[in-house]
Amino acid sequence: MEFKKKYVYSALFLALLIIINQIIIQYLLFQKRQDANVINIAGRQRMLSQKVNLMVYKVYENNNYDTKNELMLVFKEWKKSHIQVVELNDKTIIYKNNRERIKEKLKENFKRIEEVEKLLLQEKNINKVQL
Repeated sequence: MEFKKKYVYSALFLALLIIINQIIIQYLLFQKRQDANVINIAGRQRMLSQKVNLMVYKVYENNNYDTKNELMLVFKEWKKSHIQVVELNDKTIIYKNNRERIKEKLKENFKRIEEVEKLLLQEKNINKVQL
């Protein structure tokens, strides 16, 4: 009878360990999914900033009205992506220790984005824009 009790207690203990293990793993996976989301949006932001640069060059070379409209659409996406990164930065655990420094860098970048936006909106002829 005692062997049976030990067997039952061992089985319950193992089941409890497996449940605790799964809770910890699921929690960590959830955090990693949030981090991956921030990384994906930041990568998209980088791609969009490069696309804005390329399109400014194309507008400079061709002075095409359709390209100017497309440039403004891409620029708005770029700005929106930056805002998403700023908002998600507070919710994630990436670089927890450097969060304030990252916030300051993101604010600096946003100022640059706003400067570019002013130039794009003020200039009727993008050929004159010096970015």
